[in-house]
Amino acid sequence: AEPSPVATPRHEHLQALLNLCQTELERQWLRFVDELGLTLPTRAQKYIPAADARPDFTYDDSLTAVFVDGPVHQYPDVAARDREAERRLEDEGWTVVRFGSDQDTWEGVFQKWPDVFGRISR
Repeated sequence: AEPSPVATPRHEHLQALLNLCQTELERQWLRFVDELGLTLPTRAQKYIPAADARPDFTYDDSLTAVFVDGPVHQYPDVAARDREAERRLEDEGWTVVRFGSDQDTWEGVFQKWPDVFGRISR
């Protein structure tokens, strides 16, 4: 049995999340989560009205918002908007975890947050 954060089986939930991804980088991140045997996010592209923010993924039980930032997020205006969204989410009690576009760094980020993602099981 594979754990799922919702009532549907893990493979169905993964497919639903993949269908909601807006970029290939988000899909790569999600597949990486699955390959490592980590906890899948609860939702993808969930709008959080109180923070006027739409994280790429959320882990609703731990109030964790995940952003998978591609190269465009390095531009100063986009980075400033990101910081503002992060501040608003944190003001509403959310923890924000950011992943860059370099997949080689992702495992290190996962390892910093075992209470959210679980432990790597490969």
